Amino acid sequence: MDFLAPNDPADAKWVPLKRLGGNLSGAIPKHPDLTWREGLATRLDWANDKLWLVFEPRTLIEGITDENRAAAMDFSRERSVKRYNRQLNDLISFWGDVLCADGRELRALNVSTGVDAAFVLGKTTAFSKRSRV
Repeated sequence: MDFLAPNDPADAKWVPLKRLGGNLSGAIPKHPDLTWREGLATRLDWANDKLWLVFEPRTLIEGITDENRAAAMDFSRERSVKRYNRQLNDLISFWGDVLCADGRELRALNVSTGVDAAFVLGKTTAFSKRSRV
């Protein structure tokens, strides 16, 4: 799994993200050694004979030690638990737009000779919902 976050949260291109999620970075209250940033967890997954880019909006925390781990997890959980339905869908759409432009080709190695893998990403997201059993 890889994690992505804005290098410069003050850059104007992140204003839409700030509108969706509030502040984009900061220190955890009472734990100045713990800093957080609004970000994204990504991974590749294979399902239904297709390769999927799976991404999940997350609060990324730096400076975690054994002593402050509980505070970091509590802070992250508190931010996450408030994100559901519309807000989470809007965050997923935002990150999908950042990562993918329909028809844009991404190359694994970006080499002109030899073997390279090419991916074409689309903006349509897949999602699941709770079944009513």
